[in-house]
Amino acid sequence: MDRKFRNLIFPRTKLGKWSVYLIIAFFILLIIARIIMLIQGPISNSTPLDNLPVFLVMLFVGLSGVASFFAGIISIIWNKEKAIPVFISMFIGLMILFSVVGEYFVH
Repeated sequence: MDRKFRNLIFPRTKLGKWSVYLIIAFFILLIIARIIMLIQGPISNSTPLDNLPVFLVMLFVGLSGVASFFAGIISIIWNKEKAIPVFISMFIGLMILFSVVGEYFVH
């Protein structure tokens, strides 16, 4: 493989790799949370702590998404990372960050 092409496909820095790994963990944890919700069935009129397994998994979903954004942005600014997956994971992490901040300030 050409070196330039490989640098665009595979992250070369540790933070770039962490950004991609964290966004992969985000999607895996999201699937796990959905499976837990399907197994439990509907729970009405409950607080997040009433459904602790889903709450904990979704907490880690949010944390991994936001951490992916910050790892990606630091990798791009400080280490001059140019890999496309890092940019994609950073964009997804930014959307998650907007969602979390929006939920916090709207309610």
